[in-house]
Amino acid sequence: MTAGGRRRWPWLMAAAVLAHGGLLAGATEAFPPSADAPTAPSSAQPAPVRVPDSATLDYQVSGKVRGLSYGADAQLQWRREGGRYEAVWSIGLPLLGTRTQRSEGRLTAAGLAPERYVERFRGELAAHFDAENRRIRFDSKRPDATLESGAQDRLSITLQLASLLAAAPERYPPGARITLQVAGVRVAEPWTWDVLPDATLTVAGREIPCARLLRQPREGNDLRVELWLARTLDYLPARLNLTQANGDVANQQLRSFDETPASQ
Repeated sequence: MTAGGRRRWPWLMAAAVLAHGGLLAGATEAFPPSADAPTAPSSAQPAPVRVPDSATLDYQVSGKVRGLSYGADAQLQWRREGGRYEAVWSIGLPLLGTRTQRSEGRLTAAGLAPERYVERFRGELAAHFDAENRRIRFDSKRPDATLESGAQDRLSITLQLASLLAAAPERYPPGARITLQVAGVRVAEPWTWDVLPDATLTVAGREIPCARLLRQPREGNDLRVELWLARTLDYLPARLNLTQANGDVANQQLRSFDETPASQ
């Protein structure tokens, strides 16, 4: 291997870690809830939502690949206006350029209703949510998926979780579980999140109390995903940890934020 190759491969591996879902990892189906674990919300009983106001959040990304450390910068641009929303997550990696996720759709009484989800990194793929025919269609030519009630994509799920917890935090005590269908650009599957005890993060010199949610790996190459939602910042994502089965990790920590008043 050349010296240039040795310098470059950690960034290639870092991109692979982050490519599992950007702001949210594209892990496979989570383990089923146990009989005594409260599950919320269900499609039969729609839960209340309070969608966050528009904001721009900057993150510091760090991690380890095969024991080697790396770092990068990322940003989430979240906009809501009238009955619509748009979310864009981007990360810039040295030598590799920028990777982007984009979700756009409608705001409804049940929260976010995605219409199109795009992943762009040396090419572009998208998932299209056809609410009228209850189908999710993929540019990747994978078979269509049935669109379930409350379905999200791998970016909008973060904002939907924020909306659920902001509206009724008492519904999601430690031990509760939240299951929603989540679509990437190739497949849609149920994601189950366990609600953990709160934690406090320090962001720009401020202590921010956070709700924590965890997606445990079930088997094989599943990812472990831990999400911190800032209770005093409209439950927007303050931190995300991704851990692969081989021990590689990626940590995205909120560094600064710019809250922009939303148009109502």
